[in-house]
Amino acid sequence: MKILSKICDCIFTILKYFVAALLIFMTLLTFVEVIRRYFFSQTFLWSEVLVRYMIVWCTFLGGAAAFRKGQLVSFDLVVQKFGVKKKLIFEIIVNILILAFAFWLTQMGAETFFKPSIVNQKSIELGGISIRWIYLGIPIGFLCMTLFTVEKVIGNIISLKKMNADQKEEVITS
Repeated sequence: MKILSKICDCIFTILKYFVAALLIFMTLLTFVEVIRRYFFSQTFLWSEVLVRYMIVWCTFLGGAAAFRKGQLVSFDLVVQKFGVKKKLIFEIIVNILILAFAFWLTQMGAETFFKPSIVNQKSIELGGISIRWIYLGIPIGFLCMTLFTVEKVIGNIISLKKMNADQKEEVITS
């Protein structure tokens, strides 16, 4: 579990800085384009398309990072009513469903990346690069989410086992 947590920490750090860099670059590029358009009546043809594609990457990579930190929408109102043990069981069930869904989306994203219709499609505005590189953000984001979900499920199962062991120990000492 410690190795998995260290790997997830490393991936999370990379995601966090990569998304931050993308956001900074998008903000600067958009600012420059506003200045160029309104003061000089000029524009880079590729800037709007590049920002749009970078938003795709920020969405999926940032979503995976937010998931790891527990900053996505959740069932807080429902879970608050549960006891600690029921809450862990509920989290395990929800995370197993998320794991299945994230794994499926990783697989679908990877299949899309290799489809000939995507491989052969080019972005004219960005110098003819393949659109597949834009789509690559989807399977990478969901692969990270899958890994983070595995970490959460294992952590919850370990916590549940510790809780059960502690309860058994209390019964024996009583």
